[in-house]
Amino acid sequence: FYKTIVVDILELSKKYNTPIFMVNSAISKEEKNENYLRNKYPNFLGHMFPNEVQAGYLLAQYLIQKQKMNHPNQIINVVGITGHRETSVTHERNEGLRKAAHEENAVVKQIAFTDWSGDMAFRLSQRLIFRNDDLHVFWAASDSMSISIKKAILESNKESQIITGGIDWTKDAIKRIKNGKLDASVGGHFTEVGFALVLLYDYMNGKDFYEELGGTIKTEMSLLTKENIDKYYKLLTEQNWEQIDFTKYSKTLNSKDKKYNFSFETLIENQ
Repeated sequence: FYKTIVVDILELSKKYNTPIFMVNSAISKEEKNENYLRNKYPNFLGHMFPNEVQAGYLLAQYLIQKQKMNHPNQIINVVGITGHRETSVTHERNEGLRKAAHEENAVVKQIAFTDWSGDMAFRLSQRLIFRNDDLHVFWAASDSMSISIKKAILESNKESQIITGGIDWTKDAIKRIKNGKLDASVGGHFTEVGFALVLLYDYMNGKDFYEELGGTIKTEMSLLTKENIDKYYKLLTEQNWEQIDFTKYSKTLNSKDKKYNFSFETLIENQ
């Protein structure tokens, strides 16, 4: 299912002669070739998706560097709790974890696959803590799993030794970072829907984004920690998205704008 649904959607757009712009969906390496896509599917306008490798990397880098400061002169041992084997998101986030661990000279002792549920992450982390007395970091591919892992860490009385964080910027995770009960979360990819609508609006008004951005647009996520949580907390917890004026990012409505800037930081600055 995960590997074929995008092709099915593209075939439907071709069959019914319907323009299509895809958001936050996994596609194969062949499909990421925008020339291939535009030649085979003339109604394909573009594809916006988060840089999942960067997300996994940001989280791992922060957690490892924090533990290197907490445990100087020690090799930092990391366990990854990740998602389904079948999804590209899982493997790309795992790649980011491995990259950061390599750069920081940390050891990835194991990457365990799950069904993305907190319950399974809790059971796995309990067993891994029991079997490994020298763990420092639990890297989680989602916030819900990191919250469950934190529960296992606390129940094992390892909170002074092991830290954890996840990906997604869920409201629960954000509040826990604010209260010092979770170390980090990477996210911001939910803004892609708003930015995609900006591109479509400009396209329909004769300003094609293709020349600047191409057909495949990779967005960057951001890291939330106790060091910067106050900057983002109100916006992310109140979630009054209707207050965000996405018209500020449209070239049609802002003729002076020469380049698109879709970073999450610009949303904060424009509030």
